[in-house]
Amino acid sequence: MATYRQRQAARAERLREWAERREERARVVLEDPDPRWRDWAFITQPGRIRERERLAARERGAFESLAKAEAMRRRAEGIEAAARAAIYRDDPDATERLRERIAALDAERARVKAFNESCRRGEPDWSLLTEQEAEALRTTDRVMPSQTRDREGRLRGFPAYHLRNLASNLARQRQRLAELEQRAGE
Repeated sequence: MATYRQRQAARAERLREWAERREERARVVLEDPDPRWRDWAFITQPGRIRERERLAARERGAFESLAKAEAMRRRAEGIEAAARAAIYRDDPDATERLRERIAALDAERARVKAFNESCRRGEPDWSLLTEQEAEALRTTDRVMPSQTRDREGRLRGFPAYHLRNLASNLARQRQRLAELEQRAGE
């Protein structure tokens, strides 16, 4: 039986194959246009001409097919990106990866707490944060300064909800790890 990761990879591959088939069919229509499209009298003649409508619909369908193929490719990329970041319970190294994730979340929580403490002392120590964490704080400060600054305009650090989110993510990951370890012990 295939693992969930393998099923997701197969799904992404199917989407890519469907996209390639759609693009190929659309390319045939668009690269070999009907010679009547070069006939100025046929194109500009007033009134409703069914054959002209059929040709226009065929070309419109080709462009729609190209758009659908691009959407399928984006979906396949999204599935693959999610699979790279995810830890599935049927992965052989799931417990090790969960332990690594928990350690990373613990380290982030410690850095955020230390940074917030340095802000309360009045001298923010940006060296405590990674570049992504610093950028996230700058973005939050730019968008919602009421969450990151006190009444005098001094930086307070990360908003309280950030630490709560980290704590709940840690609890959830620890619970997943306990479940996986219990399942492995059975």
